[in-house]
Parts: sequence; C-alpha cells; structure tokens
Amino acid sequence: MAKITYEDLKSILKVTPPDISVGIYGFHGCGKTQCATQAGALMGYKQISILDMGIVGDAGDILGNPLTASRSKTRVKIVEGQPARNPDGSYEMETYESAYTDYAEPYWWPKNEAEPVFLIVDEANRIANRSVQNAMMRLINEKKVGNRQLHPDSRIIATFNPTGYDQYHVQEWDIAYRSRFMTYEFQPSAKEWMAEGEHRGYHPDIMRYIANYPNELLPWSSDEEMNAIKENSQTKNGRAWEKVSKIMCDANWSKEYGGKMAKFKTVVAGAVGYQGAEKFLQYLSTQNRIDIDDLLRDYSKHKAKVEAMTNFEQAMLVRDVIEHLKHSREDAKALKTLEKGLLDFMASVRAENSNVGYGMLYDSIKTWGATIYKNMPSLLKLRSYVLKL
Repeated sequence: MAKITYEDLKSILKVTPPDISVGIYGFHGCGKTQCATQAGALMGYKQISILDMGIVGDAGDILGNPLTASRSKTRVKIVEGQPARNPDGSYEMETYESAYTDYAEPYWWPKNEAEPVFLIVDEANRIANRSVQNAMMRLINEKKVGNRQLHPDSRIIATFNPTGYDQYHVQEWDIAYRSRFMTYEFQPSAKEWMAEGEHRGYHPDIMRYIANYPNELLPWSSDEEMNAIKENSQTKNGRAWEKVSKIMCDANWSKEYGGKMAKFKTVVAGAVGYQGAEKFLQYLSTQNRIDIDDLLRDYSKHKAKVEAMTNFEQAMLVRDVIEHLKHSREDAKALKTLEKGLLDFMASVRAENSNVGYGMLYDSIKTWGATIYKNMPSLLKLRSYVLKL
C-alpha cells in the first residue's frame, strides 16, 4: 500500500473527484482524524461530519432509528362496503392521513442538506455486523442512507487501524469493501507533526525531543520493539506526546515534579509506556541538550558547549547525531550540507565517543548506512579499512 504524508493527502484529495471515497490507514495516534478534518476545512467544506464506527452498534446508528410518521393519501371511498361512484360513473375519492414507518435523521447527518459535507468515517474497520456493513456499502457507493441522500458534491474519507496485529481488535476489510476506496498508508512526517505542535504550543522539550528522535512518533519501529509490548502497556505516538506536552505546560508540573525525574517517569509512562518514558527522561536528564540539525549545520557555535560536556553527555549526543542521520538518510541534499559539521563534531568529541559513532555508522553499512556514505564521501577517509558500497 502506498505510504503518504499529510501533504500528500491534501494533494490526493485535490485531484480525486468527490464521488471516489478515500481510505487512510495508520497506527493509533498518528493524526488520521485530525489531519482529515483539517484537510476538509482547507478544501472549503463548511460542513465536516464524523461518523464514528467505534460506537456504532447496529445499522440504526447509520440509517437512523425507525419512527412513526403520517402523510395525506387518496383512495376510493367505500360506502356500505361498496365503492362509491360519482354521478358521471367515476369512482369517488377521499383523502385520509396514513401512518407509515420512516427513519429519524442519524446523529452525524449534515444539518444543511443543500450544502455538501466532508464526511469522515472514523474507525472504519470496527464494523459490528453484516447489516452495518451493508448500510456502509450503500453510503459509500450511493451516498445514501435509507431514503436520505447526501449532496452530490459531498466527499467521504475513511480512517482505519492496521490489521494483522494482535494489538488491534479490528476486522480485515473484505476485498469488495476495500475496493470501494482509494486506500493509502498514512504516516505524517515528523516535520508536519512539529509544525502542528508549534501551532498548538507544545512544550519546547517535547518539540526538541521529537526533532532528535522522530521515530518516537511511531508505536514501534521494529518487530522486536513491537513484541516487547506487554498487555495493557501504552505505546508511543503523536497523540501520546501531546498529552505529555499538556502536562509539562501545566503550571503545576514544575511544582509537583520539578527535579524529580524518577517520579515524573511514572507519569510519562502512563502516556507512552515505560520504555518510551525511560528514553525521554534520560534525554531530559542531559543538561546540555542541543538541536541536532542546528549542531551539524553550524558546529562552530556549539563547539565550546560540546567540549565542556561530561563523557556521558557527549556519548548521548553522539547517539543523537547518528539517529538524526538515520532519519535524514533519504535526503541527499540535506546530508551534503551536514557533512562538514559532522566531521568537525566527531573531531572535537572524545576519541572513545567518536569511535562509537563511526562504529555505529560502519555497522549499518549493509542496511541504512550505505546512503550516508554515498552522500558523505569524506567519511570514507576516516577509516583505516576500505568500505565496499
């Protein structure tokens, strides 16, 4: 499945006609619903509605529940058991009120049916039963529920969690249901998340941490990490870090936890799990934190600070630098601008720390590190052995 960012999603929606539904799947907390809502607003939709399949129990939550209504009807008048006739011989008609079963408007239905709606079907693969799926199919295919019709320019976008993981209690879409959508794997970039964080006022320490460790936005970045997640454990994701940010932005945080890192780790673990909390608190405990991208772009202004660090702080910083390179490995232009800063940085840290850093790069040569060496050829001169790319 094609992987897209938020910018990709906006572009796709611009060129996709409204009669084609779009589906995006991604890990919990990656911002599917939030980004879809923002995209709808940017496209100019005045009505944005969310149909949350996580709370749909039966088809009535989509169709609306039955109610009794009445309407005027005309029929042949019956007199003493016989059809009544007019003087000209035609049947005499009478008007009467007839009761019938209709459906109440469902809670998510747009208020103004004269305007198109941007409908987000959230948690779309948490379908309760076959009747719900049938109702969904008609909504997607015809933009109809019962006898109600959405505006023809309305757009439907579905969000769903990945299947194939024990951590998600969701259903696999059958091939017919999935074929109704253009489907994409949704993973906003760390830069997009940080741009939103800047707009929302996330705590600076959270912003710097994600800038240095963008993979912390993912619940897991390897099978080993996924398998290490225990039952009832929390996992890292963008939504979880937003919660930690809100706590750190609260005036009571410094009063209650300032300087009590071990105690605060318990709080953070409630959002991102123990392993995520341990790594974050280790980062907070390093007094001389530096933005890695800025460090490598203009090392001269950070040199004195780096050289004054303790051995532990330098070792942590070297690991941060390697992690940053790993995340930037596909951006050849960016890597070339960071090459001189990297060499200057490695030359000024203690020898044992630079050896660890170069060792990490060399050990990755058969996986992600090959791209680093191709874009930073000067690294080849710093080893006594020849690296074969």
